[in-house]
Amino acid sequence: MAALALSVLTPAVAMAQATPPGAHRVSASVELERVEPLMKRLARIFESGFGAAEAARMVREIDELPVNREGDFRFDVTFGRAPAMLRIRVVVDELSMADLDFTVTSPGAAARIRAAVDEVTGEDRN
Repeated sequence: MAALALSVLTPAVAMAQATPPGAHRVSASVELERVEPLMKRLARIFESGFGAAEAARMVREIDELPVNREGDFRFDVTFGRAPAMLRIRVVVDELSMADLDFTVTSPGAAARIRAAVDEVTGEDRN
């Protein structure tokens, strides 16, 4: 089960926190209405630990998050048959944008998260 923590950090301070050794980060700003499609895509990446139920919960939690407050969610996941840690930090700004910061201990999962973000936001990094 994910742990939720709210803090009073500003978005810039919250997202500037260091990445743990061996972890990989993916960051994105997503319109609130695109959070649900993104979470559904993330649920298909992991073999366990972050599925449809966790994705739906994330959408609800983000929707209820006060403006400029950080939500911090941690999941023990499985990717490529190996255990990994997924941390999702989010700050919703006054323009209804979700600033998302994904930290994951699997480089393969990080690449898949980046692809999901790019698909949802319409970005092409090639």
